[in-house]
Order: sequence, then C-alpha cells, then structure tokens
Amino acid sequence: MSTVEDIRQIFQDFLAPELRTITARLDGLDGKVDALRREFDGRFDGLRREIDLRFENQSSRLETALAKQDTKLATLEGKFATIEGKLDAGLASIEGKADARFATLDGKIQQVLDNLDVSRRLQRLEEKQSQPAA
Repeated sequence: MSTVEDIRQIFQDFLAPELRTITARLDGLDGKVDALRREFDGRFDGLRREIDLRFENQSSRLETALAKQDTKLATLEGKFATIEGKLDAGLASIEGKADARFATLDGKIQQVLDNLDVSRRLQRLEEKQSQPAA
C-alpha cells in the first residue's frame, strides 16, 4: 500500500465512525429543535387565540357600553327638546300677554293724553271767557 492509501485508510477507520456519530447527534439535535419549535408554535398559537378572544370580549363590552351611552344620550336629547319646546311655548305666551298689556297701556296712555289735551283746551277757553273783552 502506498502512503496516501494508508493515510486514507486511517482517516476512514478513525474519522468516518466519528463523523457518523457526529452526524447522528446533529440529526438528533435537529429533531429536538424541531420538536421545541413545534411546541413553542403551539403555545404561541394558544396565546394568540386567548389574546384574540380577550380582545373580542373587551371590544364587545365596549360596544355594548357605547350603545347604552348612545341610548341615554338620545333620551336626554329628547328630554331637552321637550323642555325647549315648553320654554318656547311659555315665552311665546309671555310675549303675547306682554304685547296685549302694552297695547292696553298704550290705549290708556293715549286716553290720558287726550284727556289732558281736552283739559288744556277747556282751561284756555275758560281763560279767554274770563278775560274782559277789550
């Protein structure tokens, strides 16, 4: 045998079994890593589902609360509209009564003014008649 073949044989006798052992161990580690990856993926998927479910529950609760607030707001808006209508009607009534009273007062003031005018004219006439004729 030649020296190259002897060295090749030594490598095959000693290194090949070691390389096969190392390859087998690496294959075993690959399997374990894959198993761990699948386990973690499963756990993360479970966590994602749980988070999604919780989020949906919170979202649903929030939507329900907002719907209740919308209903309350609509009720309040209706009550305010009713009160506003009553206030408008009350103000219109007060304005009507005030206008009627002012009209009555205007009439009475005019009567007083007319009476004053008549009284002044009468007084002037009496003064003219009481003065001696010149």
